[in-house]
Amino acid sequence: MSILQQQMGKWPGYAAHPTTYYVLGGSMGFFLYKGIQYAFLGRLLPLALVLVIGVLLLRGRNASPKALRRTIRVWVVLLVLWGGFRVLMAVVDRFVQPFTENHLHEQLSWGGSLLSVLAVAASIYLFRTVKRLT
Repeated sequence: MSILQQQMGKWPGYAAHPTTYYVLGGSMGFFLYKGIQYAFLGRLLPLALVLVIGVLLLRGRNASPKALRRTIRVWVVLLVLWGGFRVLMAVVDRFVQPFTENHLHEQLSWGGSLLSVLAVAASIYLFRTVKRLT
């Protein structure tokens, strides 16, 4: 048995619901990547937020399943807020009043909007499956 398999076996409910952890890891990995990008630009808040959530997930894993579920729910709320705000901004940009900054147009393009919708979909999936983790 590899070290990775041993570590993943310590997560509550991993054997029964591995997809939940894949979605959680994918969303955390995406925001870790974005956090590193923003850190190079001098903005440390996104990276700090992802690292704090990651530490809370590890502590929740060791403390109790209830603490882990609570931390995942906090992450779900943050994902919904981020994705929902970006979708709302994209709708305003396309249909109400176009923004004047090019940076916003790049962030709210079809690709950016797709990422926002995927973040909301991942958060809905996590919210629905986090109850099953024991």
